[in-house]
Amino acid sequence: MIGTWVSFEKKTETGEMPERKDGIFNFQKHDDNSYDLTYTEKDIPVMLRAYLVQLGKYKFLDVTLAEIPPSGQEPAVTYGLQIANNGFWAHVAPAHTFAKVSNSSDSLKIEMLNNGWMREMLKDDKIKLEHEIFRGKAASNEKERSYGIIITAKTKELQEFVLNNAENSEAFSNPRFELVRKTENDKR
Repeated sequence: MIGTWVSFEKKTETGEMPERKDGIFNFQKHDDNSYDLTYTEKDIPVMLRAYLVQLGKYKFLDVTLAEIPPSGQEPAVTYGLQIANNGFWAHVAPAHTFAKVSNSSDSLKIEMLNNGWMREMLKDDKIKLEHEIFRGKAASNEKERSYGIIITAKTKELQEFVLNNAENSEAFSNPRFELVRKTENDKR
């Protein structure tokens, strides 16, 4: 998984790769159990820590912020908005994101746990998992709204939940990143 991964639309008829459609994922080994993951979108990098977890026959990424800049370095609100703009809104608070992964030497597929599906399943009591609703305002003049769900269940319960839903295409579907390894010869 070490290296830089990018996402593109399908190849053109001439075989050339069109413009990148998602951010850039750069994985570097942190220690025996984790990776430093830099996710960059719109020239805004977010530093994350990613743990590769094997549950049954499936692999999952457990992703959290590597660090929040100390006060005085960069305003926390600005950093939080950068994270939110890059889709890592839950990481403004210490939290983890679970994603199902599959990879080969030149492709990496990351399927995030679908927040909308989770919200509906919890609302309809179809799943029982301890959680909190993350609410807030994007700006002071906006109405408060729900940004997502923060699972507060114990690790074992969460692992059972993702393992039981690993084959559920609705549970792990949005967003989905289909990535290819970026090589030195790529002009992407």
